[in-house]
Amino acid sequence: MPEETSAASSSGSVEEKPCSSSSSSSAAPADSSVDVMEEAKKLIGTGNRHLVMGDVVSAVSVFQDACSML
Repeated sequence: MPEETSAASSSGSVEEKPCSSSSSSSAAPADSSVDVMEEAKKLIGTGNRHLVMGDVVSAVSVFQDACSML
């Protein structure tokens, strides 16, 4: 169960980053879209790790976060 807590807290902090980068997106839209893609790829990797470990609930949550960013 600690994995679910860490996944929830990490996905919460990840959701904050697009908000802060979206404010700077007017300055450099290409740069922020690259940041969003990198962050989404990290989330997908985290979701894959959760699947390998058998934590399907956390994997689905992280995949949802990644999809919402894209």
